[in-house]
Amino acid sequence: MEEKLENRVSVSSSDISSTNINDRILDMTEPELKELGIVSGLDNDLYHKAYGLSCSNLKIMLRSPAHYHASILFPQKTTAEMQLGSALHTAVLQPELFDEEYMELPKLDRRTKEGKELYKQYSDSGKTLLDSVTVATVQKMKESLMQHPIISTILCTGRPELSCFGCLPEFPHTLVKCRPDWYNEQLGVLLDLKTACDASPKAFAKASADYFYHLQHALYLDLFSHISGKRIQAFLFAVVEKEPPYAVALYQLDDDAVEKGRDLYRKAILAYNDSLDRNYWVGYSPRIEILQLPAWALVS
Repeated sequence: MEEKLENRVSVSSSDISSTNINDRILDMTEPELKELGIVSGLDNDLYHKAYGLSCSNLKIMLRSPAHYHASILFPQKTTAEMQLGSALHTAVLQPELFDEEYMELPKLDRRTKEGKELYKQYSDSGKTLLDSVTVATVQKMKESLMQHPIISTILCTGRPELSCFGCLPEFPHTLVKCRPDWYNEQLGVLLDLKTACDASPKAFAKASADYFYHLQHALYLDLFSHISGKRIQAFLFAVVEKEPPYAVALYQLDDDAVEKGRDLYRKAILAYNDSLDRNYWVGYSPRIEILQLPAWALVS
């Protein structure tokens, strides 16, 4: 009988092999991963641990190679904000997995013996524990997102969390990876889900610059289209606020922003390859740098 290749998929196919790539991904070498392509059903934690430069890695490289190297040695701890975002992603994009991965933690008095025992039972479930406020917030954010006519249309069909491994044409020896939140092949759309305190156009434009969303846009667009062989018509950000009224907006960065993002990921990959070749992860400049105060500080 012909052996199937784990969860490697054609983006136009809904078939997933019975052999689970989660069992092998961390043992795969860079050459093997370069040939892997697009994978469905890969555990999110394993995706982040697998070889390959991610968008997050490249953003840190832009601060300095030393900061990138430190982030590999000392991974970031999960924060409450990150937990909220992950729970929302699962609730919206993979709702069938929500009860498998998350559990609502009732109010417990952990000062009492009974409270301590109940908390241990919940903790031993292996699920991520969310308080009732967080669970309610996730549900309200999801409802708000699904009321958006375009977002709900995009999410009607497609595939969540496809992991993409490969090389960009400009960097044929550098393994890069990305994991689009949602791919709608019929529309040719990649959708990324973001949470925000303020989802207004002005605020999200600033956030895009601060958090290098334009780098993400360019990298995901270029890598996914190259590996899949599919034309991507649009990369969109679905943004939902974390407090009432849980307002939602849908954005696409303009061509200038995307080209700037492309310049930034190229700069980061070049810095990574140079650091790797020299086995030296430099921090800030060794020279004396002349600083200028920001314009607002000079106003009398």
